[in-house]
Amino acid sequence: MKKIFKLIGIIAFAAVIGFSFTACDDENGGGGGGGTDNGQNSKLELSSVQALDLATWAGQTATISFKTSADGDYYYVLRRSSTSAPTSEYILKQQLFSYLDAGIGTTTVNKGENTIKISGLTESYEYTAYLLAKNQSNTTDVKTVTFKPAAKIKNWTVVDKSSVLGNSPSFVDAIFAEGKFFAISSSKIFISQNGLDWTSQNIDFSGLSGSSYPQAYGITYGNGILMIGIVGDSYATSVIYSDDGGSTWKKGQKPFGDLTLVDYTPKPSMIKFAGGRFIISLTNPNGGYSDDPSAIYVSHSSDGVTWNYVSKDGYTVANRFNIYDIAYGNGIYIGLTGKGWIVSNDGFETNSWTDKSYTWGSSTSDWNIIFDETANLFIGACGTSRYVFSNDGSSVQYKDLSSSTINSAQSIAKAEGIYVVGTDGFKEIWYSADGNKWYAFKIAILEDSFAKTYPIVYGNGRFIILMRDGKIAYCE
Repeated sequence: MKKIFKLIGIIAFAAVIGFSFTACDDENGGGGGGGTDNGQNSKLELSSVQALDLATWAGQTATISFKTSADGDYYYVLRRSSTSAPTSEYILKQQLFSYLDAGIGTTTVNKGENTIKISGLTESYEYTAYLLAKNQSNTTDVKTVTFKPAAKIKNWTVVDKSSVLGNSPSFVDAIFAEGKFFAISSSKIFISQNGLDWTSQNIDFSGLSGSSYPQAYGITYGNGILMIGIVGDSYATSVIYSDDGGSTWKKGQKPFGDLTLVDYTPKPSMIKFAGGRFIISLTNPNGGYSDDPSAIYVSHSSDGVTWNYVSKDGYTVANRFNIYDIAYGNGIYIGLTGKGWIVSNDGFETNSWTDKSYTWGSSTSDWNIIFDETANLFIGACGTSRYVFSNDGSSVQYKDLSSSTINSAQSIAKAEGIYVVGTDGFKEIWYSADGNKWYAFKIAILEDSFAKTYPIVYGNGRFIILMRDGKIAYCE
């Protein structure tokens, strides 16, 4: 089957938005094109043209189906519905005509049902596809179908789960792993299969170092292990872990050994699984005053049992920063900090990592960074009104997503081919299918339900947001 596609689209993160085509024989079809009953010499008819799958996550794709009575070649032109209709000759020439054409394409088809997947659309705009087919016998009349794509990500529902989650659960982290959602507050673990119906259990802090006033600060998953970071009195650190999907929890070794953290709230800011290892970061373990030397420590473990830590010296308390999140890709680790980003080539085996400052000014509320294998990019929500992206960490670009009312990007997730960026307060969400064309909308139903941001989590066909008053917002 030959394929020739021409389109107008947006190239984002080196990924080309385009068109894909699938041809399917009916049960009487010749399969592969060319039987005597349905070959190129048979009279060709085009029928049953429909637009399908119009409600997608970002509202930027659609599927068109149709039937052909014989083998032949199929041609189409896609235009905004407000523009004039193309002639048959124009459709057959397959030449883009300036801004009027949203896409064109031609492909050999077999007798039976066929589908075209169209990408790069603009949500809520109305389009018309003009189709015809041709073989050695004849050329069909032009058939049309008009459709309007819609974004599912705009349709959020809020349910009250405070009977299990509590009226003010104060979630500190959430993930999807082992086919389940896991969320933690400072003292409890919450587990759900569907993101809506939850069970809860208290975290057992007994026997952990720093057991006075202990609290959980993060949860992560890797190598079949769920792990929760714990910090206690004197900011001594511990972990608990589960290797049976959260059914039972065990006490792990201390990531920083007998190192005691004092003063200036130097507790860990992050626990993350990246690049085949668990990573915990903390700041200022050695000093409590602005003129004392301090350090940034990172501890890492491949199995969650044996830990090693290294320090990055040369920082003062006034200049120290928290490492908010770390992601791995392209053989390097990149972490977002309060002042910029850090890069490590060896997974923090040594203290030879570099740190760089944001060129557009400092940021004090960085939250989340991911590595998108499809786009081959690190992408992070970067406080203020920006998200950042980079290939290798040597330089970082940013895109401003500011609005008139909300201007703080706090978390980012990608699933089902869509990026979703949550903002401080979560009254507004940004989303994109390509990372270049972004859409923002306010979620009125959330109103003032957020004091601060929590991660957007995707799993089992749903995006969910855990709200501070025991409610859950979800989209599916």
